[in-house]
Amino acid sequence: MSQRKASKTTSRDRLVTAANVVFMERGYHGATIADILDASGVPKGSLYHHFPNGKADIGLAAAQDAGKQMASLIDATFEASQTWHAAIDLFCERLATLFERTDQGSRCPVASILLDGHQPPSSREEANIIYNNWIDVTASNLERLDAPNPRETAEKLLVLLQGSWVIARARGSGDKLRDLPKLVLGKI
Repeated sequence: MSQRKASKTTSRDRLVTAANVVFMERGYHGATIADILDASGVPKGSLYHHFPNGKADIGLAAAQDAGKQMASLIDATFEASQTWHAAIDLFCERLATLFERTDQGSRCPVASILLDGHQPPSSREEANIIYNNWIDVTASNLERLDAPNPRETAEKLLVLLQGSWVIARARGSGDKLRDLPKLVLGKI
């Protein structure tokens, strides 16, 4: 019985991971269930077993997973830094490196899933929860590192991050993400 549960968890995890990749590449509306199944290698029945409402359910799970991954990246980056300036520099460098290692046309997984086109209000609410969590995690780390106005700085960082990601996509370069600390810290 425990072996069976482990395989279900594994297929669900593979579906969520594949969905994140497909949604980042094609956006929510450009992705199909067939794309997700092809990318995951999981049978169609497993998808509907884990996600009875199909694309809507897997989209929500993928966005939540991406949200948790980003919150973990924020925590890990800030914990590795001695000052809040160094933390912001390291965070932006890690994002730029991630951007360059993945498809440089990748969208923000949360925005591409939950805010793409005409989505139900519940999608916007979930995106708001995820983004607020990122702000909370960042602000908490900034406060621990004695940054002035931690919440305001966290919001500024994450708002500028979204715009910088779009510009990086347009330019095909992570340089705008590396420039982000100057904008956040007011060193333009």
